[in-house]
Amino acid sequence: MPIFQGLSMCSVLGFPVLVRGRETGFLLLENRLIYAAFSADQVQRVSMLAGQLAISIENARLYESLESKVAERTRELEISNAKLAALRSIDGLTGIANRRRFDEMFAIEWARAKRNRQPLSVAMLDVDWFKNYNDHYGHQAGDECLRQVAQVLAANVRRSGDLAARYGGEEFVLIAPNTDKDSVQRMAAQICIALKQLELSHALSPYGCVTASIGFANIAPTQQDISPDLLVKQADEALYRAKQQGRNRAVA
Repeated sequence: MPIFQGLSMCSVLGFPVLVRGRETGFLLLENRLIYAAFSADQVQRVSMLAGQLAISIENARLYESLESKVAERTRELEISNAKLAALRSIDGLTGIANRRRFDEMFAIEWARAKRNRQPLSVAMLDVDWFKNYNDHYGHQAGDECLRQVAQVLAANVRRSGDLAARYGGEEFVLIAPNTDKDSVQRMAAQICIALKQLELSHALSPYGCVTASIGFANIAPTQQDISPDLLVKQADEALYRAKQQGRNRAVA
C-alpha cells in the first residue's frame, strides 16, 4: 500500500467493525518502529475493542433513532394539544367561539382597555321569536338557523381583535375593542340587514323571515369602580329595549 512505501519496518493490525454482521468500519493499528509489534494478547484485546466499538456504534444509532422518534412524538402531542385547546374554545354547533372563550377574551380586553384608557364595546344578539321557529320547523332546522346566524356574525366581525361568540341558546355576543359607539352601531345594524337578507323563512314572525335584535354598549373603563359586568349588563338592557321596540333592530 502507498502509505507503507519507504518504511524500513512496520507492524499493522486491523479488525473490521461489524454491526449485525455488516461491516461499518475498520479498526487499524500500526507500529512503525518494530516488526511483530502486536502479541497474541494484544490481538485479543484489539478484537474485543472492535466488538465494543461495534456495540457503541449500534447504541448510538439506536439512540439517534429513539431521539428522532421522541421528537416526532412530541411534535404530534403539541399539535394534538393545540387542537384540543382550540376545540375547548369553539361552540360545537355553530363553529364560532363559545361562552368560555368569550369570558376569557372579555377579561383580557377589559384589562387592556383599562390599561390603555380605550373604549370597549359589547353587543348582545338574540334571534327573534326563535322558540316559535324551533317549535314550528323542528330542532334540526333550529340548529341550522343558529349556524346561519353564526356565519353572518363571523362575516361581519372582520377586525383581528373583534370576537363573535355563542353566549347560550339563541343568544350571541360580540366584543369590539377600541371601538366608538358609532362604529359598533354601524356593525350591529349591518348584521341585522345581512341576517334579513338571508331570507330564512319564519312563518311565525311578522317579518316573514329570521331576524335578530341587538343591544350594544360602549364604555371606556377609566374609573377604578367600574365593573366589567356593567358593560354586559348595559348591552343586555339595550337588547331588551330592542325587543320592546319591535325587534329586528340594534339599540344602544
